[in-house]
Amino acid sequence: MDDRHRLLGFPEWVEGWISTFFGTLLGALVVGVPAVCWPYWVSACHDPFSAIMFSALLVAAAIGELCFVACAWVAAIKTDLPFGPAVAMRQPRIPVLLRPAVAAWWVAHFVGGTALAYSTRHMLPPGSAPFVAAFLTFCWGAMANTHAMLAIGTFTKDSRVLANAWSWRTRWDILSGILTGLLSWLGT
Repeated sequence: MDDRHRLLGFPEWVEGWISTFFGTLLGALVVGVPAVCWPYWVSACHDPFSAIMFSALLVAAAIGELCFVACAWVAAIKTDLPFGPAVAMRQPRIPVLLRPAVAAWWVAHFVGGTALAYSTRHMLPPGSAPFVAAFLTFCWGAMANTHAMLAIGTFTKDSRVLANAWSWRTRWDILSGILTGLLSWLGT
């Protein structure tokens, strides 16, 4: 790789690490909160079947999150670019009947990340610098876009389809960051 390509790939590399960090954080919350509450929730179940189903759901969630974390960290460490399609291509093959459920799992993460991105400005203390809201919006948005690639990658490993979908994310992230920074600056 020559210096020109290395320089042009730097923003993608940074976005990959941001997505990996914030995705790992979201995954820790998705699995960590239910895991901490697991003893209480299981004891509240009135029948063993409900307790077993809840436990199985928690294990499935942990496996899904570990899949993302492993794919993202390997892609980030190996500097696979573009990052989102590289993560989606590393996702294991999913049996056809399970693909809609797995895609729904990743779409839920995309929606959650997008919601975090848009609500960032409300979570910051009053008087925070607008660029902080814009930066955090961009970070959550980058993570959400990677999860969107995982949802698409559940159905196809075609690099052209993934690259085409990925090509729209920068425009979306920049627009979201500017809009959030502007709204934060205006005080709304």
